[in-house]
Amino acid sequence: MEQKIKLLPSGINDFERIRRDNLYYVDKTQYISVLEHGDSYLFFGRPRRFGKSLFVSMLEAYYDIKNKDRFDELFSGLWIHEHPTERRGFYQVMVLDFSKVNGGADNVEENFNTYCGNRMIEFAEKYEEFYYKGFANDIRNEKNATERINIITSKAKQYRNPLYLIVDEYDNFTNTILSLHDEKVYLAITHGEGFYRDLFKKFKGGFERIFLTGVSPVTLDDLTSGFNIASYVSQKANLNQLLGFSETDVKEMIKYYHSVGMIKGDLQQQTDFIISTIKPWCNNFCFSLKSFENNEPSMYNGMMVLYYLNLYMENGQFPDDMTAPNSMMDYGKLDHLVKLEKLMGNNLRDSIIHKAANEEYVLGVVKEHFPATELIEDENFISLMYYYGMLTIRGKFGFRMKLSIPNNNIRKQYYQYIINQYNQSAKIDVSHLQDTFDSAAMFGEWKDMFGYI
Repeated sequence: MEQKIKLLPSGINDFERIRRDNLYYVDKTQYISVLEHGDSYLFFGRPRRFGKSLFVSMLEAYYDIKNKDRFDELFSGLWIHEHPTERRGFYQVMVLDFSKVNGGADNVEENFNTYCGNRMIEFAEKYEEFYYKGFANDIRNEKNATERINIITSKAKQYRNPLYLIVDEYDNFTNTILSLHDEKVYLAITHGEGFYRDLFKKFKGGFERIFLTGVSPVTLDDLTSGFNIASYVSQKANLNQLLGFSETDVKEMIKYYHSVGMIKGDLQQQTDFIISTIKPWCNNFCFSLKSFENNEPSMYNGMMVLYYLNLYMENGQFPDDMTAPNSMMDYGKLDHLVKLEKLMGNNLRDSIIHKAANEEYVLGVVKEHFPATELIEDENFISLMYYYGMLTIRGKFGFRMKLSIPNNNIRKQYYQYIINQYNQSAKIDVSHLQDTFDSAAMFGEWKDMFGYI
């Protein structure tokens, strides 16, 4: 029987679905063991569209006690299948994805409470057999998420059920509030007895292990005194390649799709051509200074690689415009950060953006976390640029890091921002300029072009 071709999982973050449907998966299961040998409470950050959601989906599938008898089905052929840990299929896993919470509405507390509360009801229904009949109904009868988590953690302790909490995009909710509301709303939620902070206080001590993912570390700092996160591991050298693809991963992918006939021609020539074409557009991310100093490979943005390979296999060629649509969607992050600091009364930030776009690197200290009230400080702004993937590590200068733009997709975001800023003060109509370029290039008619300029 002919083996089914593994299609690329573009836009799919569900590990079980990828395995069920025999989609292509870049194996990251070796990092399960690395994480287990670390602290019990971990925060791991990466820019958007780097595969965080798929990774936590894999963790959920691995640790869920309900999947204990499905280990071969879900992990056969992967690294962890030959190197399982003692904790596989050991936990009752609760997953919260805060990107699903609408932070833009006026009733943010109600939306947050509803989302978390529903997830806790689903948890109780899923694991009721490990407690008592009516457990899920007792959880359902509570009015808010805080009371529901109180019951779940207390009953889990009573019945000796180990719990694992995974929070994906933990900062998405609060970042949205910070961009659409103001600092006062944000501080009311994350400080004092704010509902967001109050819920995190309930997590502390109730879960044996907690794994948080996100982009920026702003919320992390604001919640620290209420929820003591043990370890920030985003810049650990042994986790530099946890997300994204190495060049070896990309070459293996090309080799596979060549073997099944979806990439035609000489394998070496095709590999060299594809790598040389996409590398300037989605490579050159480094998240650990030690990894850079040890000459470890830089990382490709995995979502971008899938986008380019899909295009190439469908059309047999790359487009003239290599800009990845998803990368330009992130331009709003850069625009928001600049607008935010301007509202706070500091207009010096433009010079940092111009410097990053025009010089080899900028110097800065990447902070592990900082409060929202300190966003306008230069080093914190540069840190945010790094966390959003707008800058990446390129070495060290004294006690500071060299940080530069990773690739062409990100560089175009900078240029688009600079153009927009110029257009706001002195817009120049260049709609006819392309016509003069074409005439000069094709027919040698240079006079019109120089005259128009």
